[in-house]
Amino acid sequence: MKFHILLFVLAALSITACKQDKAPDEDINYKASVPSAFGISNLGLIASSINKRQHTMATLYGNSVSVSRSRSNGPIAPGEKLVLVTWKQKPDEHWFGANIPADVESVEQITTASDPQTIHYSRYMRKQHGIVRDTTGQNGRIKSIFAMQASIMP
Repeated sequence: MKFHILLFVLAALSITACKQDKAPDEDINYKASVPSAFGISNLGLIASSINKRQHTMATLYGNSVSVSRSRSNGPIAPGEKLVLVTWKQKPDEHWFGANIPADVESVEQITTASDPQTIHYSRYMRKQHGIVRDTTGQNGRIKSIFAMQASIMP
């Protein structure tokens, strides 16, 4: 009996030992990377959302002024910078039923000047391959981005 168990263990080890592991670079989701030109690396995370109907996910980033204002639900402050990144979703290969970001769909950027009533808005769309010049719906987008409440984090 011990011989059969030992034989089974050796067979199992030989099967699993032959498996080639992926290179660590293959597990990095490069498609979801946001270009450094948008400057989100030094911004804090404010909120995230999922739109199941459109199969997208979004994350709102902001500078320290924006993070403080969104957590306190205060009025729009001078010097705010908000960046809303929206991705298409794709199924996660490693976790059944989970979705992860795919391609960057859009990047919306809002900054306020020293006068908080002066708001600069720009929108990058992947489909248009650049900054969208059309201002239709811009005020609605600005209001909805400023209205996003900060996620509660420990």
